[in-house]
Amino acid sequence: RKNEVLGWLDQGLEDLSISRPKQRVKWGIPVPEDDSQSIYVWLDALANYLTVAGMDIRLLEEENGREPIEWAKATHVIGKDILRFHAVYWPAFLFAAGLLPPERIVAHAHWTVDKAKMSKSVGNVVCPLDISDRFGVSVIRYFLLRSGSIVDDSDFSLDLCVSKYNDEMVNTLGNLLSRCIAEKIMQSESWPEFESLDSEATHSIETEWMPKLNNMVEDVSECYENFNTAKAIETVMSVLRDVNSLFSESEPWKLAKEMRQGRSDDRTQAELYKVILICLHSVRMSAILLQPVVPEISEKLLNVLGIPDSQRMIKDAIWSEDRNGRSSVNIHKIHRPERAAKGKKSSKEALIPRIETRPM
Repeated sequence: RKNEVLGWLDQGLEDLSISRPKQRVKWGIPVPEDDSQSIYVWLDALANYLTVAGMDIRLLEEENGREPIEWAKATHVIGKDILRFHAVYWPAFLFAAGLLPPERIVAHAHWTVDKAKMSKSVGNVVCPLDISDRFGVSVIRYFLLRSGSIVDDSDFSLDLCVSKYNDEMVNTLGNLLSRCIAEKIMQSESWPEFESLDSEATHSIETEWMPKLNNMVEDVSECYENFNTAKAIETVMSVLRDVNSLFSESEPWKLAKEMRQGRSDDRTQAELYKVILICLHSVRMSAILLQPVVPEISEKLLNVLGIPDSQRMIKDAIWSEDRNGRSSVNIHKIHRPERAAKGKKSSKEALIPRIETRPM
């Protein structure tokens, strides 16, 4: 939308009156020394950003000059329909007051319903609070950030909202961890030690899976910096789908059974521990990355993994090992949910419960 704003500037800008006749805006703030005029509503509204950000307007009076004052390293997130007010008028107001404009403006697209604009008169307005009350805040947060777009309008569907959450958060992420920490696969509550793997397993991790997971973190961080949450989440889910495929193809339940029955060798143990380590680290790093999207779910998963609060920052979303047994994360014991440890499979007891839609 930058080109759209530049196009307005290229067309030339006319002077903008910051007042309106009082008979048109009776509820507005009167213009000082002219009761016939009211302050232009957008000037009044936009100035609220300053006071909400904690600026004391008296500081401007003390400056006695027009040198720019940096009031905030701000990024304004707005709808595309009010771009002109925020990208043209607002910077002009700020410059006139001797202030710097926001560092960045992000103008996002809109949500539609059945490809039509939401309208109270049509009766197709979707209230996110109603969905949150019905399914929980994580469901609506995930869908809006997963399917919303900066550039193009997105179409809302309750069925799609629920199915996307079930497919990705429940199946791709939650079920991966549930299957991995099941007692029939991971008999110990301690994470496997990297140095216990053989050369074949360590080579696979160091040449394929560590780079894949660490690159995921870099890509997601860049997406967040550019406010592209949809691409950030898709990047995480793409890697998790690969890990799920590895889990299914490796059949760790069979490897664990061979170990329990004493029919395994060192190669079997190394392969099992490799799969478990890849799954645990992928969920750990994904949960850290998804904290801005679904903080409650991320906290739950990290608690199950035994990750301390001090290792949940973006800088901790890395996987590295050295030959001296030093890992990028201080591994603790997992904390299986009590019922999950008994092997029950009820969706009500899942790490991330499945959402069932029923008529309201």
